[in-house]
Amino acid sequence: MTISYDAVVDNGTRALLPSAARQHLWSELPADVLPYLLPSRFCPSDQFQRFALREFGQAEDGVARVMSTMEWINRNVDYMSGVSTAETDAAHTFTVRAGVCRDFTHLGITLCRALSIPSRAVSAYAVDLQPPDFHAVMEVFLDNRWWLVDPTSLAPIEGLVRIVHGRDAADLAFLTTDKPCQLIRQDILAEAI
Repeated sequence: MTISYDAVVDNGTRALLPSAARQHLWSELPADVLPYLLPSRFCPSDQFQRFALREFGQAEDGVARVMSTMEWINRNVDYMSGVSTAETDAAHTFTVRAGVCRDFTHLGITLCRALSIPSRAVSAYAVDLQPPDFHAVMEVFLDNRWWLVDPTSLAPIEGLVRIVHGRDAADLAFLTTDKPCQLIRQDILAEAI
């Protein structure tokens, strides 16, 4: 089977994470945001609460906490393919301190959720990502809106084209089938026009 997809997308002007934004109390959050506070298959945030509060809990506001987690990930986790599998969760990435964009994203989501910041996974096309590929990033909910964040810092936020979001990679599968299949070739190209 061959699947081809071609589109021109108007991304508008992508709002970047502000320098400060309020983190909401759980009781203030819209009902549709609440699931993004809970542990999920690849993001066992309940196992990271003590670590996250000790490491990042002193940050002043929601953005400062998010940025502290991103800085920690960039200092302590190496971007390296071949060290994770489709079953790798954030706890494994935290232990081996290496992974790819999906692993960085799951760890970022896990740490933010452990800090009571709603976080969700986003699959995207990324302009200027080298080599060209799908890219896993995340969104955090602060000041009554979702903000895109790239835990790998590999792709400019302005050049991300959102495909889908979910609790973690289990909600973002590019292909779900009841039969075994093998990817023979994949070509991704995203460019600004």
